[in-house]
Amino acid sequence: MSHGYLPQFPAVRGAQHAFLTAGGTDDQRVDVPVIIVRVGPLSLVDANVNIVLSADQVEAFTNTFLAEAAQRLTPADLRPKLYLDDEVELAQLTSEVVESLQRMAPFGVDNPRPRLATTEVELAEEPRVVGQRGNHLQFTVRQGRTYRKAIAFGRGKYAAELADHHRLRLAFEPLINDWNNRRRVELRVLDWKWGD
Repeated sequence: MSHGYLPQFPAVRGAQHAFLTAGGTDDQRVDVPVIIVRVGPLSLVDANVNIVLSADQVEAFTNTFLAEAAQRLTPADLRPKLYLDDEVELAQLTSEVVESLQRMAPFGVDNPRPRLATTEVELAEEPRVVGQRGNHLQFTVRQGRTYRKAIAFGRGKYAAELADHHRLRLAFEPLINDWNNRRRVELRVLDWKWGD
């Protein structure tokens, strides 16, 4: 990455202000009443802009930025989004399929783990709170004759709520659990939605 300016994020230096253009059109121009010391490095992947300000400019920039965000952003913009690659039935998640997905590693920012959704599944047993602090949730789901263990990290507080809903759809990352000379497909649950 290099320091500099991209066409979609030109920084125009001025004596009292600078303009940041979010999308390249005049109606998206934001008037920022500070002098920008440096803009960069810029990421082509996420279109992130890092701005370096002098200490006396931080408050004015922050106030302008927050006012602009309050004017432009809607509640939908602030709702987290979960992007999924495909919808699958549990029976499709064989060891061979999951191993082939794992061969796409190494995973990271530019190569995220495959994220999938189940069609509607049934809770096969009561969810269990696990972990030293009881902050994880472990449960089994089934679809027809296929059963899969699932783990939801950081979701222990939802055990009772989950137990009340026996039909659901899961957003998850598939994994292979190699334990005690047994290989099993399991689901690392990212989120769920109640079934019909």
